[in-house]
Amino acid sequence: MSVQLHHRISGEGEPLILLHGLFGSLDNLGVIARGLQGNWQIHALDQRNHG
Repeated sequence: MSVQLHHRISGEGEPLILLHGLFGSLDNLGVIARGLQGNWQIHALDQRNHG
């Protein structure tokens, strides 16, 4: 059985993975990702059954 996870990749540099908390979604990580993408390659992931 395969699982499809929604994700966004932005920025350049060393990879940094962002995960949201309970009741969150990928959309909640946008502001944080924009602030960090100047120094990091951001991998923002939607947790299973959240997005």
